Amino acid sequence: MPLTSTTFAKRYAQLRQRSFERHMDLYLTVRFLQQDSRTWALPLLDYQDYVSSVTDWAYYRRTHQAREWMEPLGNKWTVQSLDSAIRAWWVDNAAAVPNYRAVHKQKHCVSQAEFHLLFNPPSAELACAYCRIKETELLALVKANQIFTKRLRNRGMSFEVDCRKPELGYSPGNLCLCCYWCNNAKTDEFSDTEFEPVAHALSQIWKQRLTKQ
Repeated sequence: MPLTSTTFAKRYAQLRQRSFERHMDLYLTVRFLQQDSRTWALPLLDYQDYVSSVTDWAYYRRTHQAREWMEPLGNKWTVQSLDSAIRAWWVDNAAAVPNYRAVHKQKHCVSQAEFHLLFNPPSAELACAYCRIKETELLALVKANQIFTKRLRNRGMSFEVDCRKPELGYSPGNLCLCCYWCNNAKTDEFSDTEFEPVAHALSQIWKQRLTKQ
């Protein structure tokens, strides 16, 4: 079911916002952990050229998995002091945030054209990238009362955008459409390759339900 222009614009704006907040949080985390000053300058050009690494993602994951506020992170940082520094950066640099947002849109986020292609493939019906259920099949299951989640009012009636590899975020070439059930199961824990056995199992369940119509 094609998105209306209003819905498309809204979903793309929401994705860009999530992408910007997540990418900046990663960037600020990494840059602060690389030095011991709470007021280190972060030139806009540095953000423009920033490319995250596996090590960066490991740092970022560690800060979010920490169980104690005072857990040391190295270079005189604790989880609490890092959190305070990042919050302070947003306040102190509020006037410059639109510039960072513009750089993110240009350099670090999926383009509107690529996002449009997700929902408007040139020669194929919309389908979940993981379990491969088609949009028409999903709607048929809904009509046949073969969908049982109580969240159907808000999620499940349309495909959702997912990051194939969570650590790459909403970057060009890393997005796909998937059903609510695959998105909910995959979360940010599994890569697309790791998730294949789960997706295959879900696919078999969908096929069984489709035969009951």
